[in-house]
Amino acid sequence: MKKHFIPLIGSILLLISGCNTPQQDNEWQISSPDNVLSVELSLNSAGQLVYLANNQEKTVLEESPLGLEFSEASFDSSLTYVSSEINERQEEVYTLTSGKKTDIAATYNEMQITLQNPSDEKISIVFRVFNDGFAFRYELDDAGSPTLTLTKELTGFQLPSEGKGWMHPYDSVSDWAPAYETFYEDAIAIGTKADASKNGWGFPLLFHASENWTLITAADVKRDFPAMHVLAEGSEGLYRITLPVFNEAKDICDAEPQLSTPFETPWKVVITSEDIAEVLESNLVTHVSSENVLENT
Repeated sequence: MKKHFIPLIGSILLLISGCNTPQQDNEWQISSPDNVLSVELSLNSAGQLVYLANNQEKTVLEESPLGLEFSEASFDSSLTYVSSEINERQEEVYTLTSGKKTDIAATYNEMQITLQNPSDEKISIVFRVFNDGFAFRYELDDAGSPTLTLTKELTGFQLPSEGKGWMHPYDSVSDWAPAYETFYEDAIAIGTKADASKNGWGFPLLFHASENWTLITAADVKRDFPAMHVLAEGSEGLYRITLPVFNEAKDICDAEPQLSTPFETPWKVVITSEDIAEVLESNLVTHVSSENVLENT
């Protein structure tokens, strides 16, 4: 997969001015290129970063938490605004050797918000909003330490409470598990707790609520960052990211990753449409994935 970045004619780097820009230093909004899908971010009264998303004015995600906690630094609350940056109508074109399509062009609007904690350590979150969904990740250039130990991810996905989900339970640790071999639960109520013998729910997660089909997953997971899943409790429709369980990595690596700054987390991906066919046909996961580094494939 070879990717080429093409700024479209009329693409503008916006710094706190123009469309798709924040109204205040604690509220930000960005929309898809067709202005149908919108994502809003804000700092609440406790200084916690939250987000929500709407598709054609129908709720995709209600107010949902964001943030990371490290042994050396915390970005969970008391955050304050530093800067923001928006790149509108960006395009990447690339070719796949197999899949749904071969020649692909992806257009998106991008917003980066940089915040700091009370210790003046900074974190950025980047959102890319496409016509069929959005993706976001955290970026840290320097948090006061060359190495950070991730202890908790606060990211969550607050689904509307009324709706159905299609999800597979995340295996408990054994000699041959987790193996992603559990069966999907079919059309279960949003908020259903995973079986007590399991460790949550594995990606991808599919939901139907507020007339939207919404698929949630991760993309561009690299060797220095663990694959994640969500907790078993989806209380009132809130599904929270969690780290691998203890000893899941079989002593090959730590469940709590040691990350050298600067680093970027994997993308969290939310694909959404009123038409399930558009969700199935989406290439948003490959849009935000790194290109193949192997030759002659």
